[in-house]
Amino acid sequence: VGEEALSTEAGDSLQDVLKLQASWSDLPVFIRTGSGKAKHNRSRLEHLQALGNVSLLERPLRLETVVTAFRMALRARAHQYEIRDHLEKETRAADELALSNAELRRVNEDLNQFAYSASHDLQEPLRMVAIYSQMLQRKYGNTLDAQASEYLNFAVQGAQRMEMLLKDLLAYTQVANTVEKHVTEP
Repeated sequence: VGEEALSTEAGDSLQDVLKLQASWSDLPVFIRTGSGKAKHNRSRLEHLQALGNVSLLERPLRLETVVTAFRMALRARAHQYEIRDHLEKETRAADELALSNAELRRVNEDLNQFAYSASHDLQEPLRMVAIYSQMLQRKYGNTLDAQASEYLNFAVQGAQRMEMLLKDLLAYTQVANTVEKHVTEP
């Protein structure tokens, strides 16, 4: 575009178009300017150049200058496409990571719920084993031989240890839930 063909209205229209497009768009603009005579137009043109994709080529133009400007614009576009592609790749990776984290939180929540339910559901049968084993010890402890008393004692101790493990598991899930809530809250 020649500077003289770029009226105020056309310059404003070009500015609007440039503002709407991404910095790596396919629309490079070359403006052929005067040799610095029109100072009021120069600031407007430099403003357009700051929007990206605009190269100012000052007259008199030599073929080498035009070729170099086009090559530089093409190289800049290639780099901008690489940057755009890299940013899109990073955005996709961040989105995938966020989805994975959400899935992991959901699985952890399910696992904590299972551990909580299992610890509650298993405590009652263990108490029953411990209570009935203790009742057998009290009622028949004197009539049992040493080995039978030892077996019954093992059953009581095992049920009590299992009950402690379940209580610890329940306490762990409660602490894990509390810590997770504090970590994920802003």
